[in-house]
Amino acid sequence: MKDIDNALIKIAQGDMSALSVVHDGLARLVFSVAFTVTGNAEDSRDVLGDTIIRVAQSAHLYRPGSNARAWVCAIARNLALDLLRKRRREEADGEAVERESCDDETAVWELLSSLGEGDREIVLLRVNLGYSYKEIAALAGTTPEAARKRYKRAIDKLKGDLTK
Repeated sequence: MKDIDNALIKIAQGDMSALSVVHDGLARLVFSVAFTVTGNAEDSRDVLGDTIIRVAQSAHLYRPGSNARAWVCAIARNLALDLLRKRRREEADGEAVERESCDDETAVWELLSSLGEGDREIVLLRVNLGYSYKEIAALAGTTPEAARKRYKRAIDKLKGDLTK
């Protein structure tokens, strides 16, 4: 992830062409984090775009040498939570607009939605992005063994849901 670290430094120095390195290197992860929070692919794509914009605006706040991936994921998670809060306020005000999914979420995404946020994130990181348990543990703030057990429990739940 040294490439992402270097890209963030370049962006902070005004080289916006380095945004493509961040996008190409972290788009799947950012989408997965956003989907974990929103449970909606369309919203997750919006959060991905907003995250890249926020990275461009906030790269000067990044501490070189720290965990670039975790920093970008924190931005994505916060933006996804902001989106949910905004939507809840709109719904409370009676201004919510009926939203249609542009691609009718697949059964897989619906199945993943049945998991809790943390379990869904672990499954997406492992299956979608191929992260090791050690990498997942670092992002989740847990041990690799705990990440492995949590992943197994989530997969077992998904298997159970499929047989219903």
